[in-house]
Amino acid sequence: ERLVGAERQLEELASSPHGTPLLLEEVQRVMSRLEENIAASGERTRHIDPRLIPVADMDGISVAEAQKALPGDATLLVYLPTPRALYACVVTPAGSSVHMAAVSPAHVTVLADEYLRECTRRTQSADSAGQSFRSQDLYLQDLTRGLYEALILPVESMLKPGSRLLVVLPPDMPLLSLAGLRRGGSPGTPALVERLAVSYLPTVRFLQLQKPLSA
Repeated sequence: ERLVGAERQLEELASSPHGTPLLLEEVQRVMSRLEENIAASGERTRHIDPRLIPVADMDGISVAEAQKALPGDATLLVYLPTPRALYACVVTPAGSSVHMAAVSPAHVTVLADEYLRECTRRTQSADSAGQSFRSQDLYLQDLTRGLYEALILPVESMLKPGSRLLVVLPPDMPLLSLAGLRRGGSPGTPALVERLAVSYLPTVRFLQLQKPLSA
């Protein structure tokens, strides 16, 4: 924010008769020092707590670089866990925003682990009985609703139906497919994959190298 403020002051000075060359040079020096301080703060953050690395540099790629690499109809969704909160960063070719989930990363991990175990139990039970379940039981619906509210609901208004969604999950989170999550967890509501083409990236930087993996 301080850097943005300095840039605005520099722009005003440059268009003002009072913006003398010496004063402009001083503002530029201040901005350079601010950029150095920001970089140093990011480096200290990486050493203080490795869990904050995604917040410090979003995998070493800037938002502007991610925007340039994005297809025109795609939205990039990156989850940034901190010790107490889970943030979701939404990037499109036109802009970016950050949203906070109502639950902690630890709680999301618990939900994801149990969701995956329950899905496995459902599959095994269906196979052993020679039949498939046509609807989710109440417990699985609760898990689905909890995951949707934590991972999708905070950014739902930013997701355009029919567009592509590129997801980067936190490295410490279980490998969970968001495609089957439903608002409210009810089988009567459309799954995320029915509204969007969901794909996954191992890292944000991978966006510049490879095509996303669909799932």
